[in-house]
Amino acid sequence: MDIFVTGNTSFLSLNNVKKAFPNDTVIICGEDSEDEKLGKVRSFSFGIMNPKSKKLFQAYDFKRVIYISEYLTLEGKAKDEVEILKKLFSRLVHFNIKEFVFLTSSMVLSNDETGTNIILKSEEELCTHYTERYGMVYKQIRCPFLVYRGSKKDYFQRMFDKLEKDEEWKFLSTREERLNLIMPADLTEFMYRLSDSWTDASEQIDLRPKKSITFGELADRIREYYPNAKLNFAEGKPHSKEVYGEDTARIKFNWKAERDPAEYIDDFHDYFKGNLEPAKSLYQRIREKFHINKTVTTIIELIFGAILVELYEHFAGGNSVQFRMIDIRLLYIVVMSTVYGPNIGFVAAVFEIVSLIFAFMSQGITLTLLFYAPTNWVPFILYFAVAAICGYHKQKGEEDIVFLRRENKELRNQNEFLRVMYEEVQEYKNQYKRDLIGSRDGFGRIFDVVKKLSTTEPEKIFAESIPVMEDVLDSKSIALYTINNKNARFARLVVASQSIGDKLNKSINLDEYKEALDMVEMGEVWFNSDLNTDMPSFIAGINSEEGISVLILIYNAEFRQASNYYMNLIRVLAGLMENFIVKAWDYQKLQLQEIYVTDTMFVKEDYFRKQLEIRKEMVENRLTSIRLFEIDADKRSPYEISSVLEKAIRTNDFACITESGKIYVLVSQVDEDSEGIILDRLTKIGLSARVVEEME
Repeated sequence: MDIFVTGNTSFLSLNNVKKAFPNDTVIICGEDSEDEKLGKVRSFSFGIMNPKSKKLFQAYDFKRVIYISEYLTLEGKAKDEVEILKKLFSRLVHFNIKEFVFLTSSMVLSNDETGTNIILKSEEELCTHYTERYGMVYKQIRCPFLVYRGSKKDYFQRMFDKLEKDEEWKFLSTREERLNLIMPADLTEFMYRLSDSWTDASEQIDLRPKKSITFGELADRIREYYPNAKLNFAEGKPHSKEVYGEDTARIKFNWKAERDPAEYIDDFHDYFKGNLEPAKSLYQRIREKFHINKTVTTIIELIFGAILVELYEHFAGGNSVQFRMIDIRLLYIVVMSTVYGPNIGFVAAVFEIVSLIFAFMSQGITLTLLFYAPTNWVPFILYFAVAAICGYHKQKGEEDIVFLRRENKELRNQNEFLRVMYEEVQEYKNQYKRDLIGSRDGFGRIFDVVKKLSTTEPEKIFAESIPVMEDVLDSKSIALYTINNKNARFARLVVASQSIGDKLNKSINLDEYKEALDMVEMGEVWFNSDLNTDMPSFIAGINSEEGISVLILIYNAEFRQASNYYMNLIRVLAGLMENFIVKAWDYQKLQLQEIYVTDTMFVKEDYFRKQLEIRKEMVENRLTSIRLFEIDADKRSPYEISSVLEKAIRTNDFACITESGKIYVLVSQVDEDSEGIILDRLTKIGLSARVVEEME
């Protein structure tokens, strides 16, 4: 099957996922994942809230979805997980996914009324509500905290990172509290066993750690690596312990945690040390210390340029109050605003306006005269105008470049995602094609149907038809009723699915099905569009020369099955059954002399024993119920008993007289509660009978 995994995927490795689901296609979708692939396992670096995740549901035929809670990270942070779950369930309902696994934290097993526990309980209630409402198989797995050295969220990796920098690490628990942890390898083994022993019953399973140490014992271990570590504990009353229920994981799945994460702290620390950045050389440290960033460089250039302009004006510019060949101040503003944008341009303009004011004052123009003569304002206005215009074009060009780069990056990512999806879909399509031709799907399934129904014995066709239709129609509530003749008022139950056999009436009044019969007689499939609870969801039929001979009733259809495609499936199966059952009846008519004892209703002993074996097989498959009666001849001739029996048993029941003279009657759709009705009926016509298990 295809499996979708999302949520807190930082603790997953493709290798572990492949071990957990060796024969399945698994798609991992999480913000903590990388874009990579290993065999049938592929991961994508975006979460369920990303619109691209919907394309995965469109491309794959997911049957099971697994969500890993963010609360499985010890002292981690979870954000909007309830909203994420709601979004995920809307996706499950839309794509009709019927199996959901929720890996949540075993913290919920404690009696503390903390904010985290309240959220965890609300998440469980949310999942239970949705899965019950939409008929999903729900597996709720309460799991200890996960630790994995390859995860950036890992508890030990975050702790070592802090302590390596001589920073304080504060435990959010008291020294006496227990630390419940589990390794991904143990979780992998459990998920494999859960998948291998999957049932369609919703259940809740609590996983237990191999061993739990206290936070105080953990601190002692950490000080072996960091003797001067600043480790502090929470104050107050310790949190209550988790109260586990029945150990279902051990009893049902024969699983228990084999690894104690506390024994692997050396490996975690070695891995952390091995991934530290190498120590920087003296030259690298000097470069970083005296590294001048872009802002400092801009300020230096701004000031240095202003100084150069002033030097030029002082030594070579002459009388620069009036515009002559070129205005160096204006050139400086143009250069700075064009290179660095409007903000620096305005600063440069202010510098040069101040410089120009001093230049005017050096020519004997006072500030009062300068500002009261409008003609003197022109240079100031032009400086700001030039800075604004040049800066605007610079800024617009930069924004266009940034926008184009961002758009180009998004298009490249989208293109890469679509390319990967295309390759996956192509591989998926080819696999489906191979399965379609080589397995029971498609042509293989039709061949299987034809092979099972291809027999000359009507009873055997009825026996095989129920499992065949259950498989093809994906329904466990199918029944077949026979109609003896076109004037019959009742239809008799022949076979039915196990789940509904005990609940159905042994006969139905055809007057109540008149509307459906009119459609069935025309070769159509009747659909219960009015949602009448007393009627089946679909009714099809098998027509013979005498009219409708068999009614096919499909009960309890799902909403998704109310489609033309499903009705066409019913129509095809009804046509196949009609082809075989009518031919079997015709063949049986030609063999009447070989089946019946001359001038009686008794079938020959060999044929009777064969029918008895067929009915017993149907009983074993819980498709019908039967009773075998032995009749006391009481010195009556076979002909007399035959004429009496014709009035007491139905046409789909059998009677036989053996070579030793014993008479047996095989009656269908009769159980322990109703066998007394048959005995009373035989008694009323003067026959003495008893129920027997086998023929002598």
